[in-house]
Amino acid sequence: MLDEKDPGIMQATKRLREISQDEQERIRAFEREKALLWDAMYLYHNEQKTKKIAEAAEARGEAKGEAKGIADTKRTTASRLLKKGHSSEEIVEVTELPLEEIERLREEQGT
Repeated sequence: MLDEKDPGIMQATKRLREISQDEQERIRAFEREKALLWDAMYLYHNEQKTKKIAEAAEARGEAKGEAKGIADTKRTTASRLLKKGHSSEEIVEVTELPLEEIERLREEQGT
């Protein structure tokens, strides 16, 4: 149908018929297709591996960011409690920060 209208398609159809009759050409065509398939599978595998690595890195980044946010909130709370005159022991109990950090904040504030 199409090959009757388009000379390029007619030529390709003729060449396909010629190749199909030659066993060596069929084997070469099969090997080319196989190589292309292996290349595509290799690329897909690498893309999936890269995607998993990126997702893991993103999850680690989110966890680090969350931990930093929690730590910053604890320090801010400790700092406010120091300004209100609470004891270091009370602040450790509330914030769960180490006593050494509370004392360091106390020195920085001069309280």
